[in-house]
Amino acid sequence: MFLTKIKDKILIKIYKKFLKTSYKYIVATIEVYGKWINVNDLFIFGGFFSIGYGLWQVSQVLTYTICGGISMLLGLGWLTRRSN
Repeated sequence: MFLTKIKDKILIKIYKKFLKTSYKYIVATIEVYGKWINVNDLFIFGGFFSIGYGLWQVSQVLTYTICGGISMLLGLGWLTRRSN
């Protein structure tokens, strides 16, 4: 009984340390990626994937053609011009 209490205390310390370090890592990651990702990006790619899924149900060749063209335009920056 006494050994299980000691093991429980040790495990609790390990879990607390793990949670603190993982929380710091997650917050740091969100801060870094938060500078790169804009809300507009989420809307653009969310809509893009929705269009792709809807077209996939109609015709697979049509999906590759339209979504490939849109992704090319996104990559070139023609659809998402930002002023800095």
